[in-house]
Amino acid sequence: MSDVATAFLIAGSVAFLVGLAAQVRAHRHRIRWSQAGLGLEEQATGLASLVAAPVLFPAELETARATNTQLAVLVFRRFSEHPETFGRRLAETLRVHETGWRIDYDLFATTIVVKDRDAAVLAAARIGAAACGSESRRDLRVGIAMCPEDADDLLDALDVGMRRMRGFGLLDAVATRLRLTRPALGTDDIAQPVADAG
Repeated sequence: MSDVATAFLIAGSVAFLVGLAAQVRAHRHRIRWSQAGLGLEEQATGLASLVAAPVLFPAELETARATNTQLAVLVFRRFSEHPETFGRRLAETLRVHETGWRIDYDLFATTIVVKDRDAAVLAAARIGAAACGSESRRDLRVGIAMCPEDADDLLDALDVGMRRMRGFGLLDAVATRLRLTRPALGTDDIAQPVADAG
């Protein structure tokens, strides 16, 4: 193995361990707050409350920075369904490494570490569709903010996400297009046609 390959292997291992350590710290914060009864979870939905933001959000942002990724803040608002029902479904939808937040009566958010904005769109489509269940998604509004690119604070990221809110139909169409084109781009299956003008 060459020196360059060894250096890349070591650098990759260090980045992985730093990211893993940051995730462990965030998980420990969640457990500590939960055991102390400090209001980590909003009782009606089981999602994190804003009281936990000063501890959880910086730990998640640190994880993103340590792993050279971004923290996506996905903001959801749904009007036709009781907010607590939507919040409970959102909590059930989330994976272990994703944090759900109840921001206001009918405003929810999810923080998730992703590679890029495309991955955030795909995650928002997955989470939004699952949280709506079999019901119509016409009234679901979704906004996305990328941290640290758009904001370094949860409230600032929520503000950006709310300004970018669009109907779920548009987001779902973009996500479908990404699901179809991303694998093809990775294997060079898409080619730009060249026309001969002469």
